[in-house]
Amino acid sequence: MEKILNEISSFVWGLPLLILLFGTHIYLTFRLGFIQKHIFRAIRISLTKTNEGDGDISHFGSLMTALAATIGTGNSNRSLPPPFKNWVIIKSRS
Repeated sequence: MEKILNEISSFVWGLPLLILLFGTHIYLTFRLGFIQKHIFRAIRISLTKTNEGDGDISHFGSLMTALAATIGTGNSNRSLPPPFKNWVIIKSRS
């Protein structure tokens, strides 16, 4: 069984995945109108401090809050020992 899974894994994670990833990259690049050209401006905007708008949160603070919510929620349950994982699942549903 392990030999079969290893063969499937080596096939899927080989050339087919590279072709799929590269093809998706090319498709999205053209479909989104070469959005990569804006990356340096986006980084500059998110890291500079401006006084635009009425809110109290800066661009950088908003970015960090979104990243913390995304990354923190996804990894919080993985570092717990098995008995506590069930407790986290039960508490999150109530």
